[in-house]
Amino acid sequence: MSMRVVFLGEAPPQKRPSSLSSISDPTSVCDSCDCDLEAVEIVSYDDMALDEDVYGFTIKSFIRDMFILEVNHHAGVSSFGRLARLSGSFLLLWVNILIQLVLIMATRYFVCAKAVRNIRLVYDEFEWNMYGEDESHMYKSADGFRRGKVEFFEPDNFANLANTLKDQACSIPLSRPTFLGLVLFIWTLTCIGELRRSYELWV
Repeated sequence: MSMRVVFLGEAPPQKRPSSLSSISDPTSVCDSCDCDLEAVEIVSYDDMALDEDVYGFTIKSFIRDMFILEVNHHAGVSSFGRLARLSGSFLLLWVNILIQLVLIMATRYFVCAKAVRNIRLVYDEFEWNMYGEDESHMYKSADGFRRGKVEFFEPDNFANLANTLKDQACSIPLSRPTFLGLVLFIWTLTCIGELRRSYELWV
């Protein structure tokens, strides 16, 4: 769909309409206001569909309402309703962002933290057994867990591990190359899609 946007300069119109609520074509503003042609710039462009979410709503509201606010400013028409909707759209956007941040932080502290600690405890026990159960063969990581020194690694000790410890150590999610590769592949495609969408939107 082709759209035309009218940019009004500082020159005041000679005739002002009583209301802009019924104006469907932005270019008709020039006819109704009898604007100075030297103060008007008309730009044609192809509109594009935005995502049906709060971000797309805010972008549309910003573009449309800011244009009408500028027209109302030159026409001397009240813009309270437009200002209220524009403010509401940005308020909704920031509330949505705040909710996402709260959920991310809550997931980190109440879900991920426990899972990460359990994995570290299992790997700590795994390292202790694989490096000869000797403190001189170990060092402390930044999080205070035991890690083995490379020169003391004993692969044969894996056969002596308890079956429970084997299952737990081999079930650490990021220790599975296939699973990790699939997650990274999907994440990469998602990032590429977001970058392409941003490029189409702003360029």
